[in-house]
Amino acid sequence: MKKDQSYLSTIQWYNLYYALEAVNKIFYKKHYLVGSAMTRKDFRDVDIRTVMPEEGLLDSEFARKSMSMWISEWLSSRTQMTIDYQIQTQKEFNNESGPSMVIGESI
Repeated sequence: MKKDQSYLSTIQWYNLYYALEAVNKIFYKKHYLVGSAMTRKDFRDVDIRTVMPEEGLLDSEFARKSMSMWISEWLSSRTQMTIDYQIQTQKEFNNESGPSMVIGESI
């Protein structure tokens, strides 16, 4: 576990890292920290993305968005931070600009 370049405090980083361990047991995919927590000290929320295959576990857009909302709320309650968690396809993830880094990956 490595706290690269982000504006999360050490406590925030560890809380998020360990909360994502539970999400790992659902998806077995990498999670990415993206957005303003990577670029600004005064970030509003913490953006987390999980990349899924184009066709896979959650083929329905409604299912993806619902699962994302539930995980956002759960992560927020576990970390005491506002979390914007989204399950995205590789194409959607690649279309986002800005830095990203893997977080919550088991070593």
